[in-house]
Amino acid sequence: MSNRALAPTMVGRQQPLSELAEHLALAQAGAGRLVLVAGEAGVGKTRLLREFARSLDLTVYTGHCFDERPAPPYGPFVELLRAVAQAPGGPSLDQAAGPWADELRRLLPEITQLALAEPLGNLPTERHRLFQAIYQTLCPIGGAARVLIVEDLHWADEASQDLLHFLARVIADERILLIGTYRSDEINRLHPLVGLIARLVRDRRFHEIRLAPLGRDDLAEMLAAILDKPPAPDLLAALYERTEGNPFFAEELLGPLIADQGRGLSDAAIPISIRESVLRRAADLDEPTVTVLRAAAVIGRRFDFDLLLRLTGLGERALLTSLSALVERQLIVETPGEAGDTYSFRHELIRAALYEEMLRRERRMRHQEVLRALEELHADSPEAVIDLLAYHAIQARATPQAARYSELAGDRAAAIHAYRAALGHYEAALEAAELGADDPRWRADLLSRLGQSAFLIGDLARASGYWREALALYQRLDGTHRAADTQRMLGRVAWDQGKREEAFAHARAALATLEGAGPCRELAMAYSTLSHLSMLLISEDQASAAECIVWGERALAMARQLDDRAAICHALNNIGVAKVESGQAEAGIANLEHSLAIALDADLPADAVRAYLNLGGKLSQVGRHDDSLALQHEGLAYAARHGYIRGSGKLFGVLVYGLFEAGRWDEADALLADALRPSFPCLLDDGGLAMYMRARMLWARNRLAESRGLLEHLIDGDPETAILATGMLIFIHRAQDDLVRAEALADRMVAQARDRAGIAPDSLALGRLAFTLTAPVEIYLDVGRRNEALALIAAMETSKVADSASYEAAILAELRGATDMEQSPRRAAEHFAAAAAFWKQRGAVPDVVRLGRRQAQALLRCDGADARAQARQLIAEARAIAEPIGYAYERAKLDALEPPAPARAHPAPRSPDGLTPRELEVLALITRGLSNRAIAEALVISEKTAEVHVRNILAKLGFSSRTQAATYAVERGLSPRA
Repeated sequence: MSNRALAPTMVGRQQPLSELAEHLALAQAGAGRLVLVAGEAGVGKTRLLREFARSLDLTVYTGHCFDERPAPPYGPFVELLRAVAQAPGGPSLDQAAGPWADELRRLLPEITQLALAEPLGNLPTERHRLFQAIYQTLCPIGGAARVLIVEDLHWADEASQDLLHFLARVIADERILLIGTYRSDEINRLHPLVGLIARLVRDRRFHEIRLAPLGRDDLAEMLAAILDKPPAPDLLAALYERTEGNPFFAEELLGPLIADQGRGLSDAAIPISIRESVLRRAADLDEPTVTVLRAAAVIGRRFDFDLLLRLTGLGERALLTSLSALVERQLIVETPGEAGDTYSFRHELIRAALYEEMLRRERRMRHQEVLRALEELHADSPEAVIDLLAYHAIQARATPQAARYSELAGDRAAAIHAYRAALGHYEAALEAAELGADDPRWRADLLSRLGQSAFLIGDLARASGYWREALALYQRLDGTHRAADTQRMLGRVAWDQGKREEAFAHARAALATLEGAGPCRELAMAYSTLSHLSMLLISEDQASAAECIVWGERALAMARQLDDRAAICHALNNIGVAKVESGQAEAGIANLEHSLAIALDADLPADAVRAYLNLGGKLSQVGRHDDSLALQHEGLAYAARHGYIRGSGKLFGVLVYGLFEAGRWDEADALLADALRPSFPCLLDDGGLAMYMRARMLWARNRLAESRGLLEHLIDGDPETAILATGMLIFIHRAQDDLVRAEALADRMVAQARDRAGIAPDSLALGRLAFTLTAPVEIYLDVGRRNEALALIAAMETSKVADSASYEAAILAELRGATDMEQSPRRAAEHFAAAAAFWKQRGAVPDVVRLGRRQAQALLRCDGADARAQARQLIAEARAIAEPIGYAYERAKLDALEPPAPARAHPAPRSPDGLTPRELEVLALITRGLSNRAIAEALVISEKTAEVHVRNILAKLGFSSRTQAATYAVERGLSPRA
């Protein structure tokens, strides 16, 4: 007898349906979005979306999350992709994914027989490539919008949550409506989904529809639709009290009553819980159907016909009869859109009620049966169900299989960059192995993979711990080569933790482990690793260049002996950079060109991008600007063809910077506009360099407030970008007459440089880090801290390279010019001219304009018509460069430069009270009654700087008012004579 209690129509949901329709209309207009539908279990989230999909004239694709631990990485998106692949008339997944197709092969091995490529070893970049592949494949074709649904996000794995966050950003300009559902009653503040929601709120991409339980009137309407007549008042009251308006609970509790029609629909007959309702409906099932139901409850929320056939031993017809009975009882439903004959429980609460009814021992036995059946069914391709094999082996306490399948599940998760899931699987394998016979070599290899997974999610302490355990085992097992590689990786962790000495110690330990073992790839890479570490220190310690070359040459010799092209390529790159930095430009460029050629010929994408990056930078450094930009464009195109692999973000940043320096600002603007789109396919893994360059462009166009807003977000981020951002922010505060903030930032910048150098708070032994502190030098000069500014310049002097035409020499020349502006403006002009010559040779247009203006400013302070004429010529030349490219910031400064009044007949007498020459100039203007603004205009300084000078004068003279200072100056003849 039928006991259908499903409401034939949905009631009480017109408002959320209207909201979904509004979101779809916006998506169809190109404003894609993620919408979350939240509500307690059974409130009708799935029913709402089913009704919404039924109203649409387009295909809706659905993926599901299930209560599996650990959950399969990207599980709902794998289901979505397979559904898209089966859609008629569309491109293949390979075609849709474009250059990211290899990543889909990792996720969906059934779409191709090609072998998986080795991971490149960088989680952000690799994962971004996979995310791009999924995004490109899910994008709609033609003019229609695409609706995607992900059910039960409260069970989503972390990789799926990260992907959902990514998609929420990149679909903003697409015709995509992405809908997710989750149980609000299962979310507490520690639930991982809370973090995703917080990120969406922060990004202003959070749209939510909350489903409340039905009111009494809506429940009455629903019951009337089920019963074909209005419910009795007592029945309505009892159901409403027991279900609190939850539609699923109402249907479940009503079902047994309908089946028991002869007894009448009375309050006393209503089941007290979902569990009782489910067990009541299953109570009179025949034995084969009960067997099917219990087997399905152990398999999980989803199950397929073939697996049940194997488990139950029933014939096909008998199994089909049992499944039909379970569908009729509303316990299970046939899953639409699946490739095979797949079913699922109508609700997870139904499965849970059946599963919890079994004794623990029965559950273990049944899990063992499921495990055996899965092994038999998938003997030829166990990787397709590896997560299920691992899960059932663990639940069955089948120790050997649990260890083996968990390890393989971890390998698969790592191959698709779901490293958190990989960690869970590997740790489960380790735990299972500890319960049985543990092979030390297997354990060491597993610990090594645990370290790699932890490293790739940024958990450096955990990675170090696992690798240290692995190293101890390898050393005990005499695994020389694996031990050396593990030591290299420990060095990599140490470097990322800022432990430079430890990084070198590990690299040298790897070398010591292998040096007696004869030529091998591991030894060549140990040499090259030491070379690379030394190369990374060149910017701070010029002596590291020689070390880099020595180790690099050893690596190169051995790699050539072994004909290991990857090691040859890596070593040549290190050597090339070091040689250019050592003044051997021609030889260094040749090494870098050779490295690039090998990488391209041997199909080594990561090494090719690194070669494009370093060769482009060094070509610019030696004055070959056009060649550098052309090469960087070529490199970015190469990176695009290969799915923007690791290093592409840095390559992009260097190209934008090169275009900015070359004065090709329209091109730089276009690249930045593209890069800052949420859907830009290149992961800018350089810590915000694109954002920094955008801020720099805004500053150059005199849009200081906008630039400042961007920079304030960067100064606490990636250390390398933070240094650049802090320096620029100091200059913006200065331009906005906020010397107090500029000075505070300068102090912070100096303190951070000391911390980075590992020196005492009063030390300036900064090495080449001193050259990052040009902004503090300028500000210290502005606020009267001249001695500190000179001390920083002295620190630069002690660490600069010998080449007088170097970058460091140009920086020093400009800073010397700044220090001489007060006492010797003509000498300052000479310093500025020397710096300008260097930047002109480098093709750095913005620097040439700035230094031309500063040189003119210095000359305007000199006596003589020749100086003023030269200043006017420099102003005209700088203006001619600044105007066409829109350099509004410098254009405003150039326009403010006016020749001062004719030179004084007699210089002002030297102050007996310690006033500087600039302070004497300010004092003279005070005696004329000028305001701070007028003083600033007369001396071509900021009003804030004028205020600082006035404050210093009053402090030195011991006065509290400008009138007192003016009277003092006149009485002592400190005011210049007419």
